[in-house]
Amino acid sequence: MTELHELLARLQLRRPYVLVARSYGGILARLYTSLYPGDVAGLVLVEGAHEQQVQRWGMIDSTYPAAFRAFFDSVLATLPPGPQAAEIRETLRIQAAGAVDGLTPLPDIPIAVLTSMKSDSTSQYVNGTARGHEVWRALHHEWFQRSRNGIHVETSRSGHDLQHEEPQLVIDAIRFVVDRVRGH
Repeated sequence: MTELHELLARLQLRRPYVLVARSYGGILARLYTSLYPGDVAGLVLVEGAHEQQVQRWGMIDSTYPAAFRAFFDSVLATLPPGPQAAEIRETLRIQAAGAVDGLTPLPDIPIAVLTSMKSDSTSQYVNGTARGHEVWRALHHEWFQRSRNGIHVETSRSGHDLQHEEPQLVIDAIRFVVDRVRGH
């Protein structure tokens, strides 16, 4: 996080920022907000990863945590050393711990949370099922509830690649947050 903080300072961008993050980036944006709360005026979390998602899915399918680990271990075996492999290792560490050092509850700032509820009845993993998506929605709703000035948008037309499948939802979410930040 210090690298991002230094980069933003070097770019001389006017603070506070509206951070837009997708998937694993959701953890990073929330951590940045925890560490530098004065730097963040609003958040847009697009299909944001949650540090407890594997544990929570494991509550409804006890085989899921091991399957998650096995899948990402197999991906790691095919990757050369580098940033992608490092991110996967960090994801595995975070999900095993169910926590992120330094992560605090979100402040009451404008927020937009976008959640895919598109499920697959033939999915071999619980996270792809309708029941798994109910857990996903609940995880995302925890963030939305932290703000008195937020929206939680759910879609079943697109999956985890929401920004490509329904880009207008992301654009509208960014506008929502920016408008509220400017109005504040």
